[in-house]
Amino acid sequence: MWVSIFYLLFVIQTDSEVLILSGQVQATDPQRLLVPMGESWQMKLEWFATEGKMVESGEAVIRFDSTAIVTRIEELELQLVQLLETEKQKTSQMQLEREEAEFELLQAQMEFDKAQLDLTIPDEWVIPLERDKQKLTLERCRRRFDDAKMKREHKIQAQKEALETIKLDKSQILTTLRRKRANLERMTLYADYAGPVIHHSHPWQGTKFQEGDSVSPSWVIAEIPSDKGLHIKAFVSEVDVHRIAVGQVVQIFFDALKEERRQGTIQSIAASADVKRHWGKGSYFDVIVEADPALVSAPVRVTQSVEAGNAPGGDAGNHAPESRTRENRFIAGMSVQLHVVVKPKLEGLRVSLDEVISNGGFFTLRDDPAQKRYRLNGYSDFFAYLELLEGGTDE
Repeated sequence: MWVSIFYLLFVIQTDSEVLILSGQVQATDPQRLLVPMGESWQMKLEWFATEGKMVESGEAVIRFDSTAIVTRIEELELQLVQLLETEKQKTSQMQLEREEAEFELLQAQMEFDKAQLDLTIPDEWVIPLERDKQKLTLERCRRRFDDAKMKREHKIQAQKEALETIKLDKSQILTTLRRKRANLERMTLYADYAGPVIHHSHPWQGTKFQEGDSVSPSWVIAEIPSDKGLHIKAFVSEVDVHRIAVGQVVQIFFDALKEERRQGTIQSIAASADVKRHWGKGSYFDVIVEADPALVSAPVRVTQSVEAGNAPGGDAGNHAPESRTRENRFIAGMSVQLHVVVKPKLEGLRVSLDEVISNGGFFTLRDDPAQKRYRLNGYSDFFAYLELLEGGTDE
């Protein structure tokens, strides 16, 4: 209470203004939960842990709609079963065809061997006509043997190609099945460590993500901060960014804890501004504020006034109020207000100091052909702020 009064007196006595910035406590290196690559360019949030819920390491935080992936996995599993059955049938059929080809080859070889054996009989024991028949039979058996051997080789080669095709189809299905199962596992995001769940906002609409929303891959939809390396990220408009500086001390007020205050220092100011579409057309610079390390780890005290009858073990007939104190830590996700003591905002025409010419009681602009007369309201960062005097022209 006294600290707030001294702070207010300091602002009044130094003729300063308080610039109020909105921000949020963030972790320096949180676990960011991104939308994974799915079956389409958009996915639906099927289940989402409540914002602020404390989760443990390995606990599920987000689950996306995986109906399409599950359906595809079932189709692939059915195709795999059918292909394995086809492979089994073809293997049995190929074994039978190979045995038939081996039998035909063996039969042709036996006939060929017999024909060769017949020609070994001396000519004087065989009439010439019979010898000619034996020679024709040998030639016919040789061709049949060659055909049977070639047929068996072609059959073996065809079976190898058929089995290779089945093997490739099976490998393709298994590869796709593994990829789909991996995608299915990615449809559920888990916490890497214990901490509160902080929902992010839609990049276009500015509303917090919730169950049923459609999201796109690579979007950050939530984060789980740790209790180490905390800082505050605030935003300052392009109109007021020149009024603050790195190293400046700020007062930190918690939106949910009205009686608590912390002190911090501006560590960095973004070099460029971003348009916040859900805030309007203005551009804002990111401001990083580091809180006092000794105060970050200190508990934030919250005093509650409760009726004795409502307290556990209390007397229902006694309604005298009593005070209780509970402790909340300085944790990520808390919304805060930053109060920065700045010089009063200078009004008027803002021009470079090099363009201003002093003429005793008034000022003029170097390249102004009308030589209008101005009063100097002040200057800041090599710029002057001028106000036009009544009738301030040379006539």
